[in-house]
Amino acid sequence: MKIYPDPNSGDNERRDGVRPPPPPPITIRTMDSDVKSVEESGGGNPQGETLNIPPPIRPEAPKPPEESEKIKIPGYSGPEKGVFQNDASPILGTNSQENMSEKEDGKLKSLVTLIVIILAAGIIGVGAYYYVYPLLLKNGGVVPPTPPTATEPPPTPAHVSLIFADVTEEALNLQSASPETIEEGEVLLKEVILSQNGNALKLSEYLPALIPELSEEELKNNFEENFTAFIYYNESGAWPGYVLKRKSSAVAIIAQNSFRKVEGSSSLKNFFLSDPGVPSSNGFQTGQVNNEPARYISFNNQGAALSYAWFNDYLLISTNYIGAQEAGDRLAF
Repeated sequence: MKIYPDPNSGDNERRDGVRPPPPPPITIRTMDSDVKSVEESGGGNPQGETLNIPPPIRPEAPKPPEESEKIKIPGYSGPEKGVFQNDASPILGTNSQENMSEKEDGKLKSLVTLIVIILAAGIIGVGAYYYVYPLLLKNGGVVPPTPPTATEPPPTPAHVSLIFADVTEEALNLQSASPETIEEGEVLLKEVILSQNGNALKLSEYLPALIPELSEEELKNNFEENFTAFIYYNESGAWPGYVLKRKSSAVAIIAQNSFRKVEGSSSLKNFFLSDPGVPSSNGFQTGQVNNEPARYISFNNQGAALSYAWFNDYLLISTNYIGAQEAGDRLAF
């Protein structure tokens, strides 16, 4: 068997770059090929079998991938960059991959924060719409203060006496005060603390019941709620009276004019414990009580005369002239 050298090898390539003609075919003889040759030639000499061996194919150098064939992975920058970086971090990957991961984490945190803010704003808006907004519309834009609960009634001011009396007792009204027997020439001044359910009565609640012309609002604005009721006893009978105190915040002339409305009242008999009779046709006149200017009106029953006088901030009211003098001397100022 003859074997020729490979015509495609580097040894057979001429220096001028032109390849030589292909080598002759290679023939080999085997037992099978001899038998086949004898049968085909009819008994002649056996011939070798020709083999057509294709020339070897030289591998071509790899070409760089086209732009469309490059790997499309987020953060991948091409094969020209090494897997390991030259920085101090031992973590695999590129700086661009790390930066992108940090950006994605930041975006996720921002999204979560935005969702929380939107939910909180929605909750606040719903609460304001259903609770605060109706209150603002109902009260002209002002949220009303929370009223005190029913279990916490406003405190009742403690009673403070405005006169120095001989006797003090507590009663529901002046008519229920204990009667006193007075001999001729004897004088007694007794304070009566008017109370209801254990609480001292307020001036703005009590006095309008006697004289409707004295309004509750004016009394609240000009006088303190604490006042003193007393009864003056002599041989002629029992004569009620009262002591009021002007508020420090009230103007004196306004308080005086406010109480002056009593002179036009048709209910003056309510100041007395019994019927004083017919009032004088002259009406109220100017006089004095303990050297202080006073206004008074007389009745036809003996000793009955309604007077009132100002002692600085104190207003003294009495149904008897002597009783007014006795109380005026005992004012607690």
